[in-house]
Amino acid sequence: MIEHDWDDGTFIVEPTFSNTGIIEYKCRKCGETKQEELPKGKVVNMVVGDEQSFTIAVGANNYMYFVSENPEIANAGIVFAGTMDSNGTTRYTRKIRVLADSVGFAKIAIKVNDSTLAYIYAMVSAGNDNVVRCVGAEKTLILETYNNQSFKVSNPDIGLTVTKELKITKVIVGSETYEAPAYYNTLTLTFNKPVTDDKVAISTATGEIYYLNVNIADHQWGPWTHDGPQAITHTRVCERDSSHTETQPCEFDDGVINGNSIIYTCKICGGTYTQGSENPVLNGVIRVAGANRFGTSQKIASAYKQNAGLEKVDAVILANGDVFADALAGSYLAAEKNAPIIITRSGKEAEVNAYIRSILKEGGSIYVLGGTAAVPESCLNGLVGKGYTITRLWGQNRYLTNLDILDYVGVRGNRILVATGNNFADSLSASATGLPILLVRDDGLTDEQREFLSRNAGKEFI
Repeated sequence: MIEHDWDDGTFIVEPTFSNTGIIEYKCRKCGETKQEELPKGKVVNMVVGDEQSFTIAVGANNYMYFVSENPEIANAGIVFAGTMDSNGTTRYTRKIRVLADSVGFAKIAIKVNDSTLAYIYAMVSAGNDNVVRCVGAEKTLILETYNNQSFKVSNPDIGLTVTKELKITKVIVGSETYEAPAYYNTLTLTFNKPVTDDKVAISTATGEIYYLNVNIADHQWGPWTHDGPQAITHTRVCERDSSHTETQPCEFDDGVINGNSIIYTCKICGGTYTQGSENPVLNGVIRVAGANRFGTSQKIASAYKQNAGLEKVDAVILANGDVFADALAGSYLAAEKNAPIIITRSGKEAEVNAYIRSILKEGGSIYVLGGTAAVPESCLNGLVGKGYTITRLWGQNRYLTNLDILDYVGVRGNRILVATGNNFADSLSASATGLPILLVRDDGLTDEQREFLSRNAGKEFI
């Protein structure tokens, strides 16, 4: 005997609050039909993720509530208010919410005390929420409860963050006014791993209150695209969600000599960058230059790595590229740690940090010069949590940052260079010596600088 597979049904006679209705079901396998009488009620059409409010009037001293016979499709939300007029009629407002990312026919009984008054028939059709999402996608839900409930999800690969807001609704019963508390819970679900056709339940201590059918797939990456002239990175975009991108260092070949330059081509994206210049200043002199100051600092770092015969460097120094003081103060640190200085700023972190990952060895050190006003924490995105040792050297101003660098490294040898911190010319000229540089103000030494000098008595100051 064939087990019937009934469809969601079609109304032959649509029920109302005054009259009963008739619904006809058809078997998807054999085509057989059957009819069912539906009690009085109201038909509502809803889509996935939808919700609607209903106000029902009942007699004095009665209580109205909803009970869903199909809780996996739709259910009742919280009572918003119960108000009694002078005739003793109480009106309750309740919300019907579609609970599943699926379609179906839900019968919700309108209960007065323990008796069924009528039904609400929710005909749920598919919305736009059944799309396949990518790993890392988020979905936000707002659920209401009477109590301060905790929530959990049935799938451990889905992250859950909950924020709550307590709202008080005024409820008038006759001449009395009461306060009805309700918690508005904002649930943010993060899909951390691929999930295929999984029905996820979000539940509280009182039971399952929301269902979610999810299809989460790995990113559908497009081709790698070179990030522009002289760039050393390439980026790919998810074809399913263009907000998801990934940037990686290019994998360049050994290069082709072209005059005084070497042209390298990425083995993956086909992008090129040129080291040196086809038009040197003098014969035998190579210009090291990038498209801007940030690109130039990277070119210098690459030239240092190449000249040192290194595949990867042990350490790099990260400094603000808009103000000179910290980078110049870090020249001594660079000499002591054999580390190139790379400049950055907000908005450049993707390019700069991709470059750092391409030249810094695993477990290498990153020295950040200056406080978060100089190098914000956002400028470390893509570096934190990658196994590097990150050390921030800083003070409340450029002079205290300078001292923190000197104290961290320690003064080796007998000479300390002293230069103005108000402009860069002198300290820039001195930075190539690799000696410690003390930056000072034009109006005299600070107390911290005097203490530093006392700790280094006997040194020669130049």
